[in-house]
Amino acid sequence: MLLEACLGISINAPRKQIILDSPFLPDNITQLWIKGLEVAGSRIDLFLERRPEGVRVHVLDNVGKIDVIAQ
Repeated sequence: MLLEACLGISINAPRKQIILDSPFLPDNITQLWIKGLEVAGSRIDLFLERRPEGVRVHVLDNVGKIDVIAQ
């Protein structure tokens, strides 16, 4: 729940979308890996890093074409 709130993450499975709304990483966490997240039969690996301008989201592996929307 805490991670969900920090990342503003929501998943729309029918559309194969992961939405990150104003993602935030606490001061003591500079990087975060999410590996093997499954959405509607597809799988994705994400790498998030805290930067001065905000959290940057990198898609590292995307099996099955999941759309990642960071806003």
